[in-house]
Amino acid sequence: MTTTAIRSLPRELPYARIYLDDLYEIESILSGEMAKLPRPQSISFEYEIDGTTKVTTHEELEKHGGYSDQFSLNLVSSDPLFWGGSVLSLYKILRPTFEAPFCLRDQHWAIFGRVAQVFEARSDKLRKVVEGIPKLTVLFFFSLAVAGLVSVVFHLIPPLLAVFFCATLTLAGLAMLTLNIAGMRNSRICFTHSRLDENARK
Repeated sequence: MTTTAIRSLPRELPYARIYLDDLYEIESILSGEMAKLPRPQSISFEYEIDGTTKVTTHEELEKHGGYSDQFSLNLVSSDPLFWGGSVLSLYKILRPTFEAPFCLRDQHWAIFGRVAQVFEARSDKLRKVVEGIPKLTVLFFFSLAVAGLVSVVFHLIPPLLAVFFCATLTLAGLAMLTLNIAGMRNSRICFTHSRLDENARK
């Protein structure tokens, strides 16, 4: 009798702001893998925007403009066995997810890795830094600073130490504010090409 560990397939991607260039690259990855199957199938993609609009062409996406933080990339095929449903999803709060279609399940790890690289290149750096800071550490310094401020009010500590506690309180407060702001930065897709967006900013 043998025991085999079962590893769950990765699904969650980094928080990121992606562009049409990135979306088309992910489509290219999926199309390339589908073409390698023993029974290659003709596939197409469908885009669901904000849970209210569905479009089927790149031209419609570019015409739509703006951005969306609730988006799905759906794989469509004439053969029901190859239909993949939603392969890439962006949510208002949760991390983006990717799930290879059933016919590519054996290649999921490799495909996921390539899709994750696309998202990593556009990942939200501020959110990543903030998520790496233990919230308990910030809370500890904030509590320490509050205790120091109370001591200042009641003149229990020397003036120099009072300045230190006030500075600590300010920094801890700013850190907590940054944590909250970064925590609200969700993923989104911008319906424009990255170069056009960069030129517009300039």
